[in-house]
Amino acid sequence: MTERGKQPTQFEDFDRKTQELIRAVGEAMKFPQYKHIFSSYERKYVLPKFVCYYVLYERGLSYPQIGLKFKRDHTSIMHAIKKAKDMPECLVISNIVNEKLKSIEEHEAVIDKYRNGEEKNKLY
Repeated sequence: MTERGKQPTQFEDFDRKTQELIRAVGEAMKFPQYKHIFSSYERKYVLPKFVCYYVLYERGLSYPQIGLKFKRDHTSIMHAIKKAKDMPECLVISNIVNEKLKSIEEHEAVIDKYRNGEEKNKLY
């Protein structure tokens, strides 16, 4: 017998970039159980989910692309982002998370340049 309905998504099922986003949201919200944000349908996880969706929307991803990342229908993502835009706390947290992700990306870019040999002489 097969189960019907939505199945929760485990943290390990996401790609590395999505895991970084979820981790950044958890840290920004001082939420130690960030690994459970998408594996549960409890009410306390709604705002972190909205922040994750909104951050990706701000970064230029389309509704279907965000839906594929989180294994949700694009209409669910549209509804969540519409709700997130009406929540000031969601907008503030998403700005914090965006800044954190930008610094992570800049750090990774420096590491990549070093690995490629472009920055070796500039370390000392």
